[in-house]
Amino acid sequence: MNPNNDPQDLWKSNDPALPQRPDTTGICALARREERSNVWGRGIGLFALAGFAIAFAHNTWEVDQPWVRLGQGWMLIVMTVYLGGLLRNRTGRRASNETCAEFLLRSLQRKRDGFLAVRRVVLFIIPALLASWWGGGAALKARAMGLDPSSPYYRYLTSVWPTVATCVLLLLVWFAFSGAAKKASAEFEALRERVAAA
Repeated sequence: MNPNNDPQDLWKSNDPALPQRPDTTGICALARREERSNVWGRGIGLFALAGFAIAFAHNTWEVDQPWVRLGQGWMLIVMTVYLGGLLRNRTGRRASNETCAEFLLRSLQRKRDGFLAVRRVVLFIIPALLASWWGGGAALKARAMGLDPSSPYYRYLTSVWPTVATCVLLLLVWFAFSGAAKKASAEFEALRERVAAA
């Protein structure tokens, strides 16, 4: 490649060593892969959220301590609201009047919004966790496991450290989903520029 060549002429020449303009088939292949991913991700999300909602409903009904019941009821509300949003948002498939590029852009935007929604849910979990700990939820669990109250494991479970560790883990998850949302935004912008260049 001669450095004195005009960049436009280089671009028009189909030199395999040069970056090529994006083509429609590549974008459509990405769109098909994203559509399959959307269908699987939505199904797994619905199944997991329904399972969590059933478990929190059971705990809310069965537990007698008011703070633990409040924490489990709060989690039931959070899971139900998030599940309802996932059920309402059925647009994971490509519409018949939509180009591959439009679907891919919409899908990446939905992915970013989904990551941000999970990030909000993580913050809503912390008050429920603290309410359950304050009401003695860990002691109830330890007794249900048949642990002796004088054992070191029982004392550890009923201390503040498992709750602190869980809160730190939730904050790490919050940061991870923040990073995933930024990555999805960057992919969205890169694809938009790629589509504009096509």
